Amino acid sequence: RMTTDLVSLAGKWIDEAEGILICAGAGMSAHDGTNVYVSETDFKNHYAPIVQYGYDTSYDAMGLMFDQSVPLAVRWGYQASHINNQRYRYSPPPAYTTLLSLCEKKDTFVITSNVDGYFERAGFDKDRIYTPQGDWEWYQCLKPCTQTVYPSKPMIDRVLPHIDPNTLKISSNEFIPKCPNCKGDVFGNVRGGDWFIHNHLLQAQNNFIQFVEKYQKEQKKLLVIEIGAGFNTPVVTRFPMESIVRKNINSHLIRINPSSPEVPTDISAIGIPKGTEILSEIKKFL
Repeated sequence: RMTTDLVSLAGKWIDEAEGILICAGAGMSAHDGTNVYVSETDFKNHYAPIVQYGYDTSYDAMGLMFDQSVPLAVRWGYQASHINNQRYRYSPPPAYTTLLSLCEKKDTFVITSNVDGYFERAGFDKDRIYTPQGDWEWYQCLKPCTQTVYPSKPMIDRVLPHIDPNTLKISSNEFIPKCPNCKGDVFGNVRGGDWFIHNHLLQAQNNFIQFVEKYQKEQKKLLVIEIGAGFNTPVVTRFPMESIVRKNINSHLIRINPSSPEVPTDISAIGIPKGTEILSEIKKFL
């Protein structure tokens, strides 16, 4: 089908839906100028001193904290700057506001693999967001010594004044964050290994399950809108969304993805091969 047909059908499905489940991957947060996960240019503009260590994007640099060849003070200089940018400094891209306006009259829930807090910051209800991969809002012990997570903002604010912008190095190791409890190593509370603490997310996980089950049990009209979710963590995003639609005869899936828009043929689904800019087009059909 031509994109215009798909867009008008998407608008129709939004109109008819009783509930909307939004599923967002990295593509939802991609925005020119701050697209450090994908764009080598954006990464270099923000984190030039890290390039010499062989890292070209924040996606590459996901394992930087555990790279012993980079000085610890540089690793934390990058990490603190990155958490601050992603979670507090960069504004949510405009697509978030557009998406919020598409769903404002509907029973809506969000599941996202993104850890930048953009949904909450764009005005979505915090109690109706599940972030199974964590969120930079918190940090944790890497052992972990307890199941406690700690707010990252005060920790970041302590570190930032001591980072040399030319090297991203923290001036003294005394400013490197440590666990408030055991004084061991810490990292953001984002899924990166067996150390990841999920306990505080159980309530959100239960809310998500209850939301989905409510629509399945009563076979109510549920629309799943999946945006920018590729094959990095499809077990969190793409695959569960397909299963949810499969189990509800009155549900549809809209998959918005410029590079992987394919949808299964055994469910009611459309794939729109575009980025988040298409949300504004869909809005015209409401």
